[in-house]
Amino acid sequence: MLSPSSLLATQKTLFWTLVVAVLAWVLVLFSAVLTPFVVGAVIAYFFDPVVVWLERHGIRRLPSTAMILALFVCLFALVVLAFVPPLLRDLATLVANAPGYVDTLQKLAIDAWGPALAKWGLTVDLASIKASTDTLVGRGSSWLSTVLQSVWTGGQVVVSTISLLVISPIVAFYLLVDWPRILATLEGWVPPAQRDVTLGVVNDMDRALGGFIRGQAIVCAIMAFWYGLSLSMIGLNSGLVLGVVTGIMTVVPYIGSMTGLIVALAIALAQFWPISTPLLLVIGAFGLGQFFENYVLAPKLVGEAVGLHPVWLMFALVAFGSLFGFMGVLVAVPLAAIVGVLIRFGLNRYLESAIYKGGV
Repeated sequence: MLSPSSLLATQKTLFWTLVVAVLAWVLVLFSAVLTPFVVGAVIAYFFDPVVVWLERHGIRRLPSTAMILALFVCLFALVVLAFVPPLLRDLATLVANAPGYVDTLQKLAIDAWGPALAKWGLTVDLASIKASTDTLVGRGSSWLSTVLQSVWTGGQVVVSTISLLVISPIVAFYLLVDWPRILATLEGWVPPAQRDVTLGVVNDMDRALGGFIRGQAIVCAIMAFWYGLSLSMIGLNSGLVLGVVTGIMTVVPYIGSMTGLIVALAIALAQFWPISTPLLLVIGAFGLGQFFENYVLAPKLVGEAVGLHPVWLMFALVAFGSLFGFMGVLVAVPLAAIVGVLIRFGLNRYLESAIYKGGV
């Protein structure tokens, strides 16, 4: 028979297991409609420090919230009107020119490596290589279409005008106005005996989330501007859309920028060969971007206290994206930071426990 303390511990475990299971079930069940609310919560979390700063300078929370969100909506609308049309044009150009780029790169590769292979008695079947490459390109195009369709299906509410310009800002407005009250209510739900430990873990999560989300968002915006501007000035076809996408992909350290560099070099090679200057300029643009990102922006804006390993971050993006679609991508980084904090907390408790110290 279980002792009272063991019974209480079992009841606590069952209770919190049930709570987590119900929350996970709700997320899965309502994943298609939660997206604008998640976006609103992210906006509120992002701007809460600004509202707090304005409060400290004598502006009440309600007017400061209204002012900040109004500015945000106006700036967002201006950015969409200014950048989305040229980005769509560049994207259409890139898709239309992709088969030509592939054919040019095939011919360049065969011209460069064909004689060397022939010296070793190896023959190059251009038709076979072209057929294989065309098959890969076709599969890649099909995969890209599937991904875009999945993004549209899972994030249709997000990209719609109503969600982005009405629902999400309204959700963010109410959350920002009631943010202190929400935090106080949640704090009151924590058992008093565990309140100090829980608040300590939550503060660690807040530092991780704040440091990464706010800092990385600014880094991505700066790098998108840099890559888009530099590749466009070089004259690279579809340089604007490629640069913006590369800047956004810097949320995945190294992989995003390396992918952008490879694609940019492939396009530059097909577009400018045999002129080598644009190739060197592309390499220089990415080299300067990486130096500025890794040694100036990231240390100052993101910092080293976040503790998100690049491999863990990539896994989180892929895993949550496959489970919840576009909404999963939105919450992947916050959840990765939260899980990382919980794992470090559990490991520290284990290292301080009698199980570790006593070897039993």
